[in-house]
Amino acid sequence: MPSDGRADARETEREDWDALLDDDATASDAPAADRGDARTRSTGRLAGVRRRVGRLFSVRYFLLASVAALAGLLVGGLVPLVGGITRFVGLAAATFLLGAGFGRRAYLEVALASGLATVAALLVGVLSAGFFPLAADFLARHGVAFALGAGALGVAVGVLGYYFGRDLRAGFTRSL
Repeated sequence: MPSDGRADARETEREDWDALLDDDATASDAPAADRGDARTRSTGRLAGVRRRVGRLFSVRYFLLASVAALAGLLVGGLVPLVGGITRFVGLAAATFLLGAGFGRRAYLEVALASGLATVAALLVGVLSAGFFPLAADFLARHGVAFALGAGALGVAVGVLGYYFGRDLRAGFTRSL
């Protein structure tokens, strides 16, 4: 079956992005002479945990997702009058683009980045929105509940946006 040049180019581009953002150091990445040494060196309990955590969580994807989430919250917050609602629309749009742009599943990174970015953006908004002593008093009384609620909402919106972006990507890249 002849291969489509455009499909090969898309696959190569996806592999390039995945290779750029992949920070999982595996033994197969090492030169042939070092593979045996890497396996014998990393036989302890912590090495096994590091390998499993490396597959579950990528710091590079987390940083990329954090930048995207903060940018989405910032751009969404620029809309006057309804900035609180449009912040979350911006977050969903940013994580949607992130999901549509990258082939690797990174729900954990996106969820953590979206939650932390939402809490940070809303705390800065509360502290800069009015009279500082009132904002500080509000945070002293309701800060933990406010942060948990904002973080949970940010996680939900970010993961939904990422999911729909990945779904769109899967629909475009699937063979008919």
